Amino acid sequence: MRTRLVVAALCALVLSGCTSTVVGSPAPQGAAEGENAPAQPAPPKPPRAVIALGDQYPVKDWKEAGAPFDPCTTLKWEDFPAPMRGTNAAKAQQVEPSSAFTLHCRFENSGKIAVDPGGGNAPQGRTIFLVDVLWGPQYGPQSVNNGVPVTISGKAGAQRESTFGAAKEPYCIVVMPLSKGGAGIEVRNGRFSDKGGACDVAKGLMEKLLSRVQ
Repeated sequence: MRTRLVVAALCALVLSGCTSTVVGSPAPQGAAEGENAPAQPAPPKPPRAVIALGDQYPVKDWKEAGAPFDPCTTLKWEDFPAPMRGTNAAKAQQVEPSSAFTLHCRFENSGKIAVDPGGGNAPQGRTIFLVDVLWGPQYGPQSVNNGVPVTISGKAGAQRESTFGAAKEPYCIVVMPLSKGGAGIEVRNGRFSDKGGACDVAKGLMEKLLSRVQ
């Protein structure tokens, strides 16, 4: 009888040593501390700055740029040959830092563009009439690639005549030196090419510009 009690007591001791009390959630055997903790969400990314069109290359004021004239107001539609005159106000254009000029203003009197549904996507006929007035502190006749000499109002400059676009519309650029920097007149005259050549228009406008700007 004593032997049975001793055996029973030993069994109870062995069984009680096989159990333990754990406070909290049990972790699997071999799990590292914190391994079962819920994943923390990544911190939110800072909002990206919004860049509006025009912010990258803002249009410069002609006075702040140090120009001797305003490219948008020194010439007017009344200075153009009568058949080519438009009514839209000239608009200052963006200029990339890599450009030879600093200021750029555009006069436009283009026609409607027609597309042949059965043909290619190229516009049909000559429709463009654009005149760009340019200025830059380092701009001058040397800025005209493959230019030829031209003299206007006693000043020596350069011009280049060619075509542009699929319709090969007439194109001409004339650049003249000023007392400060240089001015350019760039003409794309497809719409009114039967009423005056692109270089005739460019040289006529440049002559009027030089009469108002030293």
